[in-house]
This record gives sequence, structure tokens and C-alpha cells, in this order.
Amino acid sequence: MATLELVESHAKQHYRDQILQQKKLYSQSWSAVLHHLCPAEELPAAQLTAGKIRDRDRQILKDRFSGFNKEIEEMQRVQRSYSIPDRQLRESLKRDNKEYILPKYQTFYDRYSGVPFSRNTEKYVKYTPAEVANLMDKFFDVAA
Repeated sequence: MATLELVESHAKQHYRDQILQQKKLYSQSWSAVLHHLCPAEELPAAQLTAGKIRDRDRQILKDRFSGFNKEIEEMQRVQRSYSIPDRQLRESLKRDNKEYILPKYQTFYDRYSGVPFSRNTEKYVKYTPAEVANLMDKFFDVAA
């Protein structure tokens, strides 16, 4: 009986370790999204708030927003098809995604969405942080 308990304990720990390892690998899949949210150090904050933006800086912001849009839409498309039968794990991944991505997007959005970098800003600033959260809620849901 003691041997059985030891084997079960070892198996449970192995299963937990596997889940943690897979969650780490999964979180690395967000690197393409996060790449676009890195602070644009090359953009002087004083110039952005004063509305004095060089063409090069305008293009950087356009590229960052459009790149983020493309990557988050691709993540939603791909992850909508993922099947995670374990409800607790599925909700945990959604929560972890939000805790990992949303603060970074919120900071990026707050800093740059009001900057007049385009005549058609809405073409680039497609999602509010709340809309990104809503997209993430639809992950792992084939019906979404």
C-alpha cells in the first residue's frame, strides 16, 4: 500500500511538473505580440506629447500598432481552435494571459494611442485594452 501511495504521489508531481513546463512553453508563444509592445525608447516622450513627430517616429508607431493587431488576431485565430478540456486549466491560462499581456498593452495604449501619428489613427489603434481582454476571453472556444 505504501508503494502505491508513493507511486501515485510521484505520478501527480510528474503531471504537475509537465503542466508547468507546458505553460512556460505556451507563454513563450506570446513573444511576437510582446515584441510590438516594447517601449519605443527611440521615440522622445516630450516630442510625442507636444505633437511634434518626425516621419520616422510616425512610421514606428504605425508599425507597432499594426504589428500588435496582426499578432493578437493571429493568436486568437490559432488559440480558438485549441482544445483544453480541463476547465480549471483553461481558465487559468486565460487569466495568466491577461495578467501577462494586458498591463503591457495598457501601458503602450495609454502612452501612444493619443499621439497624432496618423490621419487615420483608428486604422492602427484597433483595440482598447478592454477589447483585447474580450478577445482573450474567446481563446480555447471553437464557437467564438
